[in-house]
Amino acid sequence: MVLGRILAQAGMREGMHVTFLPSYGSEMRGGTANVQVILSDAPISSPLIVTADALIAMNEPSVVKFAGRVRPGGIIVINESLGAAPAHPPENARVCMVPCTQMAIDLGNERVCSMIALGRLVRESAVVPLDSIVAQMKVQTAKYAAMQELNERALRLGYGG
Repeated sequence: MVLGRILAQAGMREGMHVTFLPSYGSEMRGGTANVQVILSDAPISSPLIVTADALIAMNEPSVVKFAGRVRPGGIIVINESLGAAPAHPPENARVCMVPCTQMAIDLGNERVCSMIALGRLVRESAVVPLDSIVAQMKVQTAKYAAMQELNERALRLGYGG
């Protein structure tokens, strides 16, 4: 959810039209949850995404459930530490296998693995500038000031590699 908020806020910072639609369902306590974020230069008529331009899948259940919803030619960033590439990816999709969990452990804290994935998505999609993502990460994680430097390092690591 935090990644979605950061992405949505960065889009607003860049003057885009934005929707943010979280879904917890029965997964709220420890299972998978998802969020749909739409960033657009034009007004958005519905917050629901039928076909996504991009996906961040942090685990295997998310790959299985959502990879088929990515448009042909879209971007799929997968935490290869916890998920495999989709068996049947969309045509011409860019599947980016990133060992997010291992990279986060190497940075010193497994909890920043999602920031690595977000950094990679920003690099692959160029949907918003990395500096806007970093600025919004600092806003969204202000109450965890001790983690901000590590979160920024993780974002930049994901973006660069």
